[in-house]
Amino acid sequence: MTGSHFQKAERKDSKLATGKTSQSHKFPSKCLSLVFCSMISFLSLISFRFRQHNRIPNILGLIDCVVVKFVRPSRNEEAFYHHKHSHAMNVQVVCDDNHIIRNIRICPGSNNDRHVWRHSDIREKLQSLREDQQIVREEGRYYFLGDSGYTSSPIMLTPIQNAPEGSAEALYTSEHTRTRCQIEQTFGIYSNVWLAISRRRVLPYKPKKVALIILACAVLHNFRRLNGIRPGFPAQNHANNDRHVFEEGDFQAGILERQRLIYRYYV
Repeated sequence: MTGSHFQKAERKDSKLATGKTSQSHKFPSKCLSLVFCSMISFLSLISFRFRQHNRIPNILGLIDCVVVKFVRPSRNEEAFYHHKHSHAMNVQVVCDDNHIIRNIRICPGSNNDRHVWRHSDIREKLQSLREDQQIVREEGRYYFLGDSGYTSSPIMLTPIQNAPEGSAEALYTSEHTRTRCQIEQTFGIYSNVWLAISRRRVLPYKPKKVALIILACAVLHNFRRLNGIRPGFPAQNHANNDRHVFEEGDFQAGILERQRLIYRYYV
């Protein structure tokens, strides 16, 4: 699998992405990536809203993956074979505190979450923000929150498992978990309203059409959120928690960055 993108587009909050596809690429060997309501244009606003609910500074988004299943494809079957869900797409989503999808990346199911994250444009953009010294001086460093399946890195904050009760680490983990659960709620809202992508469904379509359905549902989900349309039932946990993502090169730096934040804001 290559990490290059089948398509990329950026839109402002007032212009939702349409999900149009490029005819110059073949989906089976690529990942499809689309940016909605670009986070980069609203750094301070998004991080300010997250900060109203916890002490972790400069949160820019919450990230996780979810699986969307479909029937066995007639071509490139191995590319879409997911070890737990047969044939599927692995869908990485980044949301904000209002359950708006800010970034979505759709990859064939054989790509694990580590691969999807490591080769995503959104990871590169977040890293570039960290390396921009002017932004660091004026606004600080920005982060994503991920669950314990992801390995800590300087741009990915994860919870601390088995933190001693009452410790600064436990306080940090409690606020982290409470905040990060909003990505699971987003998956619940997203897939309970648009039943085509429910985990209970197996779509009877070819991979490219499945990807377009996922994108269309994301566009419609954002339209509802931005226009104040709320679901009439509680969100459910639809997160894909069947994996562990390990990135050895970032691990020690991530642990040090997490401890720095805990010492500064929770001790």
